[in-house]
Amino acid sequence: FRNFLRINVKSIYKHVNCPVLVLYGSKDLQIEPKINMDSILKSLKNAGNSNVKGEIIPKLNHFFQNSKTGLPNEYFKINETFSEKVLNLINKWVKNNISENT
Repeated sequence: FRNFLRINVKSIYKHVNCPVLVLYGSKDLQIEPKINMDSILKSLKNAGNSNVKGEIIPKLNHFFQNSKTGLPNEYFKINETFSEKVLNLINKWVKNNISENT
């Protein structure tokens, strides 16, 4: 955990030149979605990566499950493993970026 806290991820973004999709759930209470997404997108763009997209998906928690509260004690009470909406969004994004880059 200490190593995780020591890493300056912004310094890593300058080395990323592939398409990037940044996703968060709006009910993510472990990470502030808007602040983190904006920071990642800005860092990637400042490093010259123009093929970046970010989206905050409504009603989803940290694990991309449809959630009432977003609280961690709710995670294991939810039957959904991973939102189908997010899977479809990722699938569409990957297909679009593969066709653009081949």
